[in-house]
Amino acid sequence: MENVQTAEELLREEKGLAFATFDERDAYNVGTLLYERGMADGCVFAVRVEFDGVVVFQALMPGTGQANCDWLDRKCATVRRTHHSSLYARVQAEEGGAREPWQGDEQAYALYGGAFPLVVDGEFRGVAAVSGMPHVEDHRYLVRTLSRFADARARAL
Repeated sequence: MENVQTAEELLREEKGLAFATFDERDAYNVGTLLYERGMADGCVFAVRVEFDGVVVFQALMPGTGQANCDWLDRKCATVRRTHHSSLYARVQAEEGGAREPWQGDEQAYALYGGAFPLVVDGEFRGVAAVSGMPHVEDHRYLVRTLSRFADARARAL
């Protein structure tokens, strides 16, 4: 298990990044922030943000392509199915030792880090995702950026 976080720690991380309010404009802003920070940091990844079943933002950095989009599809599908981060789904399967049938469908789902649930007022509403770095780093970069977005919103209020 290459992840340093436990399932319990990942759940706490998710709860800490739930939003009281969040809309399509916020989803677009999260996508833009991920892309712009990633470019400035010299990262190479694809970004997708879905909200209420619609892709609100998607962009591919130079050096990414269809393979990254395929990973985004599978990571986002994992989050839509579980309402938890794709890394949480992986760690839960590793810690529990048992897998459900859907978890073996690698054409539809990816138990790799890089997709995170957007929870608003206690309700699952969407997914933010990146794909291009090693999967644990995808997760960490995504969480750091979502934290910065949440902090900036809190300061603006």
